Amino acid sequence: GNLTAEFDSIMNSIVKMTVYLPKENMFNLKIISTSGNIKIHDMAFENIDILSTSGNSYIDGCSGKNLDIDLTSGNTNVSNVDFKDIQINGTSGNIDVLTTQANLNVEILSGSVDINDVSGSLDIQGSSGRIDVDLANKDIKPINIRLSSGDVRLTLDAETKFNLDAQASSGNVATDFEVTIKGNSTSDDNSIVGKCNGGGSLVKLQVTSGDINVLEK
Repeated sequence: GNLTAEFDSIMNSIVKMTVYLPKENMFNLKIISTSGNIKIHDMAFENIDILSTSGNSYIDGCSGKNLDIDLTSGNTNVSNVDFKDIQINGTSGNIDVLTTQANLNVEILSGSVDINDVSGSLDIQGSSGRIDVDLANKDIKPINIRLSSGDVRLTLDAETKFNLDAQASSGNVATDFEVTIKGNSTSDDNSIVGKCNGGGSLVKLQVTSGDINVLEK
């Protein structure tokens, strides 16, 4: 089945809509909002699709196949969820994803991105802001981060095995990890290309203007 909720503000009044559903169902949930906050807690859906012009979105304890969030202006907080794929698009605002099982794709024009303890591949693209990723699991999936202006910080378990390709056109690249450089691999203030702990999943970090730090914990 499908469940669609669509609402906006009426003459600057405050409108609150609460929908109660069984915890587990096969609904496709779609929410369209012009102005207002969206909260979804402890629910299982087939797919969740959120389209919001202005307001914050909070998704906690949910599961399903796909989670798609498209925000023009507002913050996004996703925590304790289990999806196959998550797509988050934002024009302006902050994005926080915590304790999540999913392949995560994020695109944002302006704002900060904080990722903590995500199991799955990461593809993050930003124009202006800060990207901070902290992963607890040493067995990581591929990571691809591209940022035009701002700093990128990636923190990984000290035993994580990965191939590092970090490039900063205007800025510095630094890492705590010991990097093995062979063949055409390179290392200088603006780039580091090589293997960490023998190599593994590809970690590709690109910044046009800003610094890149790859830290171990």
